Amino acid sequence: MRAPLWALACCMPIIQARRLYGIFPGAGAADRTSRAGDDYLQDYWGPVRHAFNETFKGEYKRSFKMVDPTLTANCAADLGALKASGALAEDFHDRALPLGCMVPDDIRDKIEEDGVDLSDVVVVGAARAGVGIDMYDYLLGQNATVLFVYGASPPTNNDTSKNFYWTFTPDVETAAQLVAAETCRRFGRGVEHRVLKLYGNDQPAFDIRVDAQLEWLWKNCEAKITKTTEARARFDQDLAYELTKKALIHDPSITTILAANDRMLLGARKAIDETLSWEGAAKLMIAGFDRVEEHLLDDDFMVASADQYVGVAGAGLWRAVQNVLDAVDAAAAAGDPIDTTDDLKAYFAETTGENLWEKCTADLEPYTDAAVALAAETGVDAWDAAVADVEADCAFYEETTTETETSCQYADAEGFTVDALIHHTSYQATVAAKTDDDSPLPVTASVRELEIQTMDTAGGSFSATAWVDLEWVDTRLKYDSNVFEGPIRVDIDRIWVPEMYIHNLQTPEGLQLIKRLPAEVKPDGSVKYSFRTVGEYGCDTDSNLRNYPYDVHTCSLDVTVAESESEIDIRDGHIVGRIEGCEGWDGDGGDAPVKVGSHPSGKTVKFRFRIERNSQFAVMSYVLVGWAFNLLGFTVFWIRAEGAGIDRSAVAITTILAAQFMMYEAKVTKVFTWLDWYFVIMLVYQFLAFILLVKSSRDYRQQQAAGGDEKFFIRVKAAQSKIRRRSKADDWTFWLFNLMFAGLETNALDRAARRIMVPSFFVVQIIISFVNPAPPVFQSKIIWERAGFHSGLFWLNFLLLLFYAGLFATAWFLGQFHEDESSELSHFKKAEKRVQEGIVRLETVFELHGADSLDVQTFFHKWKETTDKLRSREDTINRRRAMRTPVHDERRVQDGSWRSPKHSPVGPVGSVVAVVGAGDLPRPPAVQKPRFIFDPTRVTWYWEETPERISQHPVVRPPYWVPFDEKAASTLEQALVQERSLVQLSGGKYVADLRTMTQKNQQTSYSRRILREASP
Repeated sequence: MRAPLWALACCMPIIQARRLYGIFPGAGAADRTSRAGDDYLQDYWGPVRHAFNETFKGEYKRSFKMVDPTLTANCAADLGALKASGALAEDFHDRALPLGCMVPDDIRDKIEEDGVDLSDVVVVGAARAGVGIDMYDYLLGQNATVLFVYGASPPTNNDTSKNFYWTFTPDVETAAQLVAAETCRRFGRGVEHRVLKLYGNDQPAFDIRVDAQLEWLWKNCEAKITKTTEARARFDQDLAYELTKKALIHDPSITTILAANDRMLLGARKAIDETLSWEGAAKLMIAGFDRVEEHLLDDDFMVASADQYVGVAGAGLWRAVQNVLDAVDAAAAAGDPIDTTDDLKAYFAETTGENLWEKCTADLEPYTDAAVALAAETGVDAWDAAVADVEADCAFYEETTTETETSCQYADAEGFTVDALIHHTSYQATVAAKTDDDSPLPVTASVRELEIQTMDTAGGSFSATAWVDLEWVDTRLKYDSNVFEGPIRVDIDRIWVPEMYIHNLQTPEGLQLIKRLPAEVKPDGSVKYSFRTVGEYGCDTDSNLRNYPYDVHTCSLDVTVAESESEIDIRDGHIVGRIEGCEGWDGDGGDAPVKVGSHPSGKTVKFRFRIERNSQFAVMSYVLVGWAFNLLGFTVFWIRAEGAGIDRSAVAITTILAAQFMMYEAKVTKVFTWLDWYFVIMLVYQFLAFILLVKSSRDYRQQQAAGGDEKFFIRVKAAQSKIRRRSKADDWTFWLFNLMFAGLETNALDRAARRIMVPSFFVVQIIISFVNPAPPVFQSKIIWERAGFHSGLFWLNFLLLLFYAGLFATAWFLGQFHEDESSELSHFKKAEKRVQEGIVRLETVFELHGADSLDVQTFFHKWKETTDKLRSREDTINRRRAMRTPVHDERRVQDGSWRSPKHSPVGPVGSVVAVVGAGDLPRPPAVQKPRFIFDPTRVTWYWEETPERISQHPVVRPPYWVPFDEKAASTLEQALVQERSLVQLSGGKYVADLRTMTQKNQQTSYSRRILREASP
């Protein structure tokens, strides 16, 4: 590192003028096992070499593993075989160094192959058992720089005025004291110790690893050292096993074991397991050194292990080496190169060309008993006396060794770190954390695991659980990540945390469920404080509730800090992770609630989310059920009016009551919502259907009271069945058309309801699937977006309306609405009216001649006899000749294309239509219908009594028939003659049905049979 280093400083980076090599011991002595003899395992020099490679990654030229020429057989060469054998611990697979080893002469030759001039060579290395010292002396003689790790076996060619040689040695005494301090922290002060010391090699540098621990316990922890047992295990695991086992067999009361390295504790652990009980082993206080068996810390077998920081890249010893190399480069760049050891000493001694160091002290013990006594005699302060005794001019820069930083690794690393930060410092939890420039402290708030439990849209709130995280940096809480990777957990009462609360939390303080976790502190001082909040939170829902059940709401969790804005700058950390919805509520498209961003405002951050009501829940529960109730109410128009008045009314009233109950059940707020409008429309149609039902039933009763003909429907259907019978498709279409749209045989109001009201209901349902009539009228897009074409209500009504339209179009295409069919039905109605008029006139003849049967053939026979008698009288003949032939459809009568199925011609007698409408037969005389006279001697009417009550009646007809009174019998007979099917008796209390020959009590619905008995 002579001329080439600084000469190139002006034209290229200095580091490129250096050839950096690493040389570290490899296989050990011949009597060692392979585990202790090669550095690919968890041995001392393996991690050291790995730390060098990582610290100077990309800078060093080569890295060598150096062995004695007689021990090359111990070097492994196949990494795959090594892993398969299990000799290489799995934890070291990713950090195994290149295998194989080289002897010192070969290493020297490799370095010279890279360049004959060795003045720009920098070697960072070490030697074990004197192996390679000649190589180091040769390199120093060729003006190479040697930075030696550990000075136990230094090179001999180290003239400080000619050569550049420097040694780096970890401060093992401080490391040992750190281990002792942890022992004191874990087990307390004033503890009695019966100590077993396991020394390494017979060198003071290694013995201090143990002795410094015991000295610190005695001086600083008030430890009572009652017994010590020393053993030199020479860093050998098996030897440590034998010595520890013998010591414990002889004295099982040993309480403390201090070892010069962790490898010896592996043997000691085996001995402990074989000699002590589990309880006895758990009481031992065990401390190690070198941090090479970390699993002993993980198992809490040893309390702590001193870390010399030689196996940690970029820290401890390697940081010191890097600092020296940087100083050399800086000096070269300044034109004052450092080429020898003396040059480096001068660099440390002088600043700006002069020595500014003054007095230094060493081994200062100011309050010893001698110093205190001397101070009492002389009247001088004990501190001043002690300093004066050891004070001298500073000459530390004359030393060629740098003691590097050390540390300690702990079994209870987190507990140690917490104690070091909180208990052993002046940290005050009441003092807020500060920034370097006294600006407001940035505090980041975030929410995670937000779970919505319930939504109370009527009350304007929601219930939820969530974790709220606050993060900030408190520089007072920084700690060494090499001691504990972190994070540490500290109770929030022991450090400063921001005063935070949920601004929109409505739950009373006594009912709030808030779980606060310990704060997590990372090595850089960043703090994370988490708490879980459970309660009810405010949310403005009124503005969007009018779209219920398609309502969408934006709610928030408002995190607020109590400190002023000049103290804390609260920042948005967003909602982390998925938001869980509750039953009946979800987010966009049926997923979880959607995060819509946060809104920092002053001291508050609003974590907002959008939540949508699951419309299917309400639609399936209320809308579609109400829709089905409406269709059920419309079925009253498909129930025939005759004999079913009570059934029709019951259906209509039931659907109205059910709709009212559903409307009450579905009410969630005082705001008039889309669902309220839906129920209003539903009730309007139901009440309208009920009104039409009442009117239809009343018209039917009036028709029956006026002598309506129940056979009319049969004859109409018979006529309709003959209209354009062309194919099965035509027949099915005609049947469906009459079923859905009703035919001429249906009551006019029922027909209008089927044809107009039901389809209009489907149209209104389709319209309301897209709009919300609630104010502001028809301005909400939510219904269009969330319902509309996505709604099952729309498609259900659309398909039914499409069915109605398709059926109508098909019926039109098949000719169901042509003019000839319509006129034919009209002619049929006219002909039927003439039939009714003819029957009335013929009944007059029938009654005049005392007919005793309603048989049609007998009726025409009596009519013929009467006609023959009237012919003998001239005035009758003249009257017949003067009779006008009635108007009729000649086409239908002449071609005989239509005949009543019941009154088809039999024998010589024609049908009713033929008698009334034919041109070759006279029309019956238009005479007044005589008053009906009932003859109780010829006809008797009975009603059936129960066997239990038959004895209460004086006159009976066996077995259980009781005669009606004369008035009731006359009413029944007259109805029978007039061909009326329903007769009211006893002032409407009973109704007799002459078709089924039954009598029904209108109040109790009890039914019984009736009987007619006629004498010749």
